[in-house]
Amino acid sequence: MSDRNDQDWNDSEALAAEYALGVLDGSERRAAEDLLARNAGFAAAVARWRTEIEPMVEITASVTPPTDLWRRIDAELSPATARTVAPAAPEKPSLWSSLVFWRGLSLASAGAAAVFAALLMAPPTAVPTAIEP
Repeated sequence: MSDRNDQDWNDSEALAAEYALGVLDGSERRAAEDLLARNAGFAAAVARWRTEIEPMVEITASVTPPTDLWRRIDAELSPATARTVAPAAPEKPSLWSSLVFWRGLSLASAGAAAVFAALLMAPPTAVPTAIEP
């Protein structure tokens, strides 16, 4: 588009580009329009950007939005709609992700290991041998 370096950009140039593209919201757009009327340098920057953008506008096809688009957007953004939607119930964790299961398993394993160690450490008991007659 342009041979300007990113370092050469200033707030005024960025505002001119955003204004020319039409992406400013109401208050920012009004401020840019006031600046456009008062500042010849800003007006020249907007004109430059419009000249650079114009070829792109000509090659793009216009798209007609669906007729119910604004109604759907309004329904999604409306605070009344947000209050009527119930929050989703949290999912119940599975057995494999249950902390209680893993704590119980580790406790049972530790108990089994302690019993096994006690059996291995116990002295052998004397086995009576049969007395021959």
